[in-house]
Amino acid sequence: MPLPPVAAESAAPEQPPEPQYRWFHKVSAVVFITFCLDIGLFLLIFPWTDYWDNFAAFVRAWRPYLDNMYVRGAISGLGC
Repeated sequence: MPLPPVAAESAAPEQPPEPQYRWFHKVSAVVFITFCLDIGLFLLIFPWTDYWDNFAAFVRAWRPYLDNMYVRGAISGLGC
């Protein structure tokens, strides 16, 4: 027994409305991207500057770890 034909209306599902992007959505995206870029560059560069030694001097117990080149590389890796 053949199947009945399908109506054209039921074949095409209803499309959702297009998203409405306002100016503050776009500005907040640009601000977020800029913030992430700044933090990434900071983490990439800061462990290799002279200021890192001043930062490592705050907690004397952590100084051997913070002076380790592998730890500095790991922190720089977080910035990548």
